[in-house]
Amino acid sequence: MNRKRSARTLDIEENMLHQVQEAPGLSMRSVAHAVGVSRSSVWSFLTENEMHPYHVQRVSTLQPGDNAPRIAFAQWYIEKCVTDLIFPPKVLFTDEASFTSEGIFNTHNAHFRAVHSV
Repeated sequence: MNRKRSARTLDIEENMLHQVQEAPGLSMRSVAHAVGVSRSSVWSFLTENEMHPYHVQRVSTLQPGDNAPRIAFAQWYIEKCVTDLIFPPKVLFTDEASFTSEGIFNTHNAHFRAVHSV
């Protein structure tokens, strides 16, 4: 791959910023390839401009009717653990992927860049 290496100019920096603003989830590799600079140049520029990667975390909102089923499940689980000592290792709790009617959304691979606000 013969990529032209050049010093960061104002045009290149504006192009990098535009790329990230248009698609916050774009990888540094993609930005570097589109602009024609190294990934380390992109990383340095984004860090200098306080643009940090953020990991998407999907959370569920508790509804008023959620309390009773949650308590029932917790009680069932505790009883099951008492009666079957090898039950806990058989249970797999994971947040690795979310399954929706639109498909599977793996949050571990979703990162976005944004300006850090305090």
